[in-house]
Amino acid sequence: STPQASYQPGGQAKIIARFLDESQMEPGLQRLYGDVERGDDQPIPLTLTPGNKAGEFSTTFPVTQPGTYFVRVWLGDEAAGATVKAATLPIKVEFPNKELENPTLDEAFLQTMAVSTGGRVYDLAESEGIVNAFKIKQVSRLLEERQEIWDAPLFYILIFGLLVTEWILRKWCRLI
Repeated sequence: STPQASYQPGGQAKIIARFLDESQMEPGLQRLYGDVERGDDQPIPLTLTPGNKAGEFSTTFPVTQPGTYFVRVWLGDEAAGATVKAATLPIKVEFPNKELENPTLDEAFLQTMAVSTGGRVYDLAESEGIVNAFKIKQVSRLLEERQEIWDAPLFYILIFGLLVTEWILRKWCRLI
């Protein structure tokens, strides 16, 4: 398990492995081994050391990027991870959502944003001035409509008519 539901990038994640039944714990067990995987990254080996309570082992590891980290912990030596059944735990690492953590008005940040974007901050008493802040200009739009003559039926009829007229004139003048 972990003490937190999610972690932030750049911090340390703590994992805790507990034996539910201490009688199943091997006598003299000093450490557990495991690894952490994130996406296509190489697994990071972990060594869990005994914690504050009996049957509890813990360790911390750095979480540098957001995403889901998969932690695997097993009994035995370090190399046994590929062959033994391991306990797994997904850990979420995500950026903090400042709007949900502190949903109050941050007027200093709002002023900074307004100045950097060329705007202005209005409070409720100045609500009448908001309408005048929008500058509406006349928009001119030029619409072009093109019609290709190569696929128009009138063009084909004209070409066909010219060819027929030429053929008739040649026949009449006995050039054919």
